[in-house]
Amino acid sequence: MKLIHLDDKQIHGLKVRTNNAAEMQPASGKIGPLWQQFHARYGSRLNAGTPVYGVYHEYQSDMHADFSVLAGTTADSLAAASADNAMAEVTLVAGDYLQFSAEGEMPGSVIDLWGRVWAYFASADCPYRRRYLTDFECYPNDSRVEICIGVVG
Repeated sequence: MKLIHLDDKQIHGLKVRTNNAAEMQPASGKIGPLWQQFHARYGSRLNAGTPVYGVYHEYQSDMHADFSVLAGTTADSLAAASADNAMAEVTLVAGDYLQFSAEGEMPGSVIDLWGRVWAYFASADCPYRRRYLTDFECYPNDSRVEICIGVVG
């Protein structure tokens, strides 16, 4: 884990509204189907090596309440090529983020990494507080994930 600072970044893609309780049940989970839809609709338009993002935003309050998830990329061609109304846009808010990383088979690696993130912030001696503005997963390739959580120190 490391502290990084990011500038604003625009991400374009597909969006759903959900919560962690719904995501724990296969019948009500929306994030898996969102990724399937994103890859089916836009995967062939992505250049090799184009990072893909899962952006968590529009938090109702915290990780226990509703939030929105956008599966997308920074690729301008993706936004310009979309003629449908399903394309959404979100800005990664500039600021400090704690970056957690993992490598391995997906989605298992990202699920395990989220467990580490939640445990870190649940710790009584955690020196950071979550902002709940934008958090994101970045997939620089098929076997690596970076989860970045917006924080105030």
